Amino acid sequence: MMLQRAACRPSVGAGVGLRLSSAPSTAVRAAPRWTRLYSAGGPPKPKSSSRALPAVAAVLAGGVGYQLAEYQKTSKSGAIPTLSGPVDLDALTKSPVDSGSFETADAKLREDVFVGSFTAEGKNTHVHAARVASNHPVEDMMAFSLAPGVGKSETLFNGVYDGHAGWATSVVLKDALIPAVSAPLSQLPSGAPDSTIDSTIVKAFTNLDDLLFSNAKKAVDGLKAGTCETADSRVTSVLAPVIAGSCALLSIFDPVTSTLRVACTGDSRAVLGSIPAGATSYASLELSKDQNGRNQDEFDRLAKEHPGEEADMIDPKSGRLFGIAVTRAFGDHRWKWDNDFITHIHQNFWGTGPRPKTKTAPYMTAAPVVTTTKIESPDFVILASDGLWDHISSKDAVECVSQWIAAKKAGKQTPQDKLAATPGQKSELDLTYGWPNWYAKPENFVVEDLDNAAVHLIKNALGGARRTLFTGVALAYPPLSRSVRDDVTVQVIFFQDPAKSG
Repeated sequence: MMLQRAACRPSVGAGVGLRLSSAPSTAVRAAPRWTRLYSAGGPPKPKSSSRALPAVAAVLAGGVGYQLAEYQKTSKSGAIPTLSGPVDLDALTKSPVDSGSFETADAKLREDVFVGSFTAEGKNTHVHAARVASNHPVEDMMAFSLAPGVGKSETLFNGVYDGHAGWATSVVLKDALIPAVSAPLSQLPSGAPDSTIDSTIVKAFTNLDDLLFSNAKKAVDGLKAGTCETADSRVTSVLAPVIAGSCALLSIFDPVTSTLRVACTGDSRAVLGSIPAGATSYASLELSKDQNGRNQDEFDRLAKEHPGEEADMIDPKSGRLFGIAVTRAFGDHRWKWDNDFITHIHQNFWGTGPRPKTKTAPYMTAAPVVTTTKIESPDFVILASDGLWDHISSKDAVECVSQWIAAKKAGKQTPQDKLAATPGQKSELDLTYGWPNWYAKPENFVVEDLDNAAVHLIKNALGGARRTLFTGVALAYPPLSRSVRDDVTVQVIFFQDPAKSG
């Protein structure tokens, strides 16, 4: 669907530059033409900043957010150690969790970051990315790559993959989704109709999900064929990407036509920041709609596909579909296979059992909703997993990035004396939904990370100037961290140099 900066219409079917972070597994391999903006060792210290990151090296070596006391492994042989000397129980019962500091929390935001740019068709596009883990192992993944698009033109693909019930599905998407979409798009001629392009993207998504399920079924069927045994690790390996699940948010930017397509499966979200005609400030426009039971289009789709099951399918309070927060995703076999086959897997390969009250699977689909938007140079797009949107609105996220752009152009960050004037703005937690939560507010925004807009956005979503809140949220340790925040992945795409005036 084409977005005209005012409203979205649903689709019928539903390199060069980037500096890799210290954890390159979060991105697909970029083409060699990506322009490095700073080395893998990290960004330069902003000239206007009195804040350095002296603790980064020590933090990365010892773990950010918490540090367990060193565990001395028992030697394989030798004398049994003897307890001797006075016993200091106060020392021995000290918490193994480090209370941390603002500096260690700040450094945690930079464990997995990326900044880079490429130039095509006279457009200098920049990508800023960051990921902050909560789950252990982390379930969010991201990817960015130049690859052939429509008419084989060089096209920028950016993906955010929010995994759930494990990490296996999102890892597959990180590696496979961009190639799976690029290949059929590159076979389309220049000037192909929007409907053809959209349906090609939708088909690429569903074909990839179908392939995962086909491979998994073949592996399970090996039990009957006699090519495997119960509890066979070869089968559990192939099952992993369909037992877990993942949302997928993919943006596709064609510099030739200045067209941005966003394909959304799940509840990660894309938001456009643009300056309307005659205006001087940025406005926000959501380029995707969260796919859950509160989305009326999704509720209507499910009701049509499964008549008479509405009361069992969707929880009216939470919007969950048989217990899951999204209505579209890759993987998630319990919402796609019939109960007999799920039980067969559960009894032979430990897969989880059927969801209660499910009758007429599949209930979920990997088919995305595709939107299309014409891009202008001052625009930017935020792609983020729901770990960001849990704590900041689309409107405030655009405001947050627009403040970063203004500071970037001026070369000035939030003055330290301004921060010192409001030390420890009190943390306020919201208990509306039965657990402590918080929401970012523009009055608490700070601009300190001029080298990376994604880091800036995450910092402000997690507390900003409310230093105690930010430090406590960022340094929450697993498994407690999962009750505090989700994995957070953000990419901010600028369609011109964000430091450029005008």
